[in-house]
Amino acid sequence: MTAHSGSRQRTIAVVHRADSDTSHLVLPDWMNGQITVPIPTATLTAATGLGRDQLPEPS
Repeated sequence: MTAHSGSRQRTIAVVHRADSDTSHLVLPDWMNGQITVPIPTATLTAATGLGRDQLPEPS
């Protein structure tokens, strides 16, 4: 991905699983969805407005 001054690109992220501390997001458009990104669950719920009970359970 190339960064361009003054422009933004959006990347779709899908919550793969979320536990009480860490959630894992999948980036489906990058490397055929093989990229996962760990993020604190508290940050995810604050940014999305979703409750912990609305996120997928760990498998």
